[in-house]
Amino acid sequence: MLPNNERNELENRIIKSIIENKRLDALILLQDKNVFSKKTTSDTFFFLGKYYSEKGHIPDFADLYSYLLQNNADNEARNYLTQTLHKVEAINVQLINSVGLLIEDSIKKEIINYANKSDALGFDFTDELSEKIASTLNKFETPFKKDLTNSEISELVYNELLEIQKGNKTNYIPTGIKSLDNVIIGVPIGQLTIIAARPSMGKSAFALQLALNFEKQNKNVLMFSLEMDSKMLFNRFISNLSGIDLLKLQKGQLDKIEMAIVRDELNKLAKRRIKIYDEANQSIGTIKARIKHAVKVSASDVIIVDYLTLIKSNYKAERHDLEIAKLINELRILAKETEKPIIVLSQLNRALNQRTDKRPTMADIRESGSIEQEANVAMLLHRPSYYGLNSPDDFECKTLDGCRLLDEEYFEVIIAKARNGKTGTVPLRYQLDCQRFEDVQLTMSSKRNKTIEELVDFDFDLLSKD
Repeated sequence: MLPNNERNELENRIIKSIIENKRLDALILLQDKNVFSKKTTSDTFFFLGKYYSEKGHIPDFADLYSYLLQNNADNEARNYLTQTLHKVEAINVQLINSVGLLIEDSIKKEIINYANKSDALGFDFTDELSEKIASTLNKFETPFKKDLTNSEISELVYNELLEIQKGNKTNYIPTGIKSLDNVIIGVPIGQLTIIAARPSMGKSAFALQLALNFEKQNKNVLMFSLEMDSKMLFNRFISNLSGIDLLKLQKGQLDKIEMAIVRDELNKLAKRRIKIYDEANQSIGTIKARIKHAVKVSASDVIIVDYLTLIKSNYKAERHDLEIAKLINELRILAKETEKPIIVLSQLNRALNQRTDKRPTMADIRESGSIEQEANVAMLLHRPSYYGLNSPDDFECKTLDGCRLLDEEYFEVIIAKARNGKTGTVPLRYQLDCQRFEDVQLTMSSKRNKTIEELVDFDFDLLSKD
């Protein structure tokens, strides 16, 4: 174990680092673990966590001091904040490693204290100590699920099917796009879904459409936007919801009626269950910490990350693809642990633009090997008109109100991987001016109606040809 003076200094430096450097990942890792050895340290950390839970951000020293006064914290905690922490240096490098060292020392301390206590009482504590070790580790680590027998698994599966039949349970959250849900059911809960496209295809707009659709189902949506800030996203939301041209909205070229519509939609949007984190340099540790916290307080049903290669990596690898593989594996594990669907946006390789056939495949995803392996569902987005191509001659596409679909509105969601569903292509209508996606009506050239499910098996490679 660490000597008491080293342990106390480590605790003080960690708390100062959390406050000074706004290290949410370290705060979340230490919550509910009771690792601090002194009462003043423990009390200060308690109020630090309480402040974050109430305000949604980590306070600076002045705000935390005011918060201690408001909550009638004793003088020792206030003096600790202004005097003790003032004398120590923050940990600017490898803070999480220091947090791990503190947790590891706490585990050792708790187990050794129990062993000494049992030995002093003069009884054989071997079995009790084994149980204590297990319970102590479970307190500090993510708990493992109970091992189940085949009989228990069979019973669980059957009962789950009964609940699904009754409408009380589902393993998917519908995307809200009927033709897409007819093929993939929805985004799988506890699994990773990848949405990939070249720039300007509409992947962020598509993700925002999904976010609105999820929210309409009373789902809490947690969005990590590493490319666009919250104001840009809100402009797109308003354009989608109101039907007002996004360009007009950005230029402020709105009449009185349109301004009233925007005001009304903004008031509604303020109450929607969509939480956005828009810092540009978010690390995988910060993203994981925020997701775990949101899940813990029941504030997240679906997570969307826009986009993968902008996540700040803590992993140093000789090849970038190995760093991306680590990131995607972390997100897959997190989806499984939290039992929430995580949707991650990704870029497609630039080499796609050099091909005659512009329709993307799984091989076009950057660092595609790891993504192909880890993702449960992979959707590739394609907008033929971007490359000067027309909508397909094999099908007549109409809007839901029966109007002919314009070539520039034709859009494809290519389901390149669906572990529990079908692969194929789902055509949609993309209204670029207002960032909105809708189902379409499709009729074969022979004028015979054909369902989306039948179209999925069609050779859509033909669609990208002149």
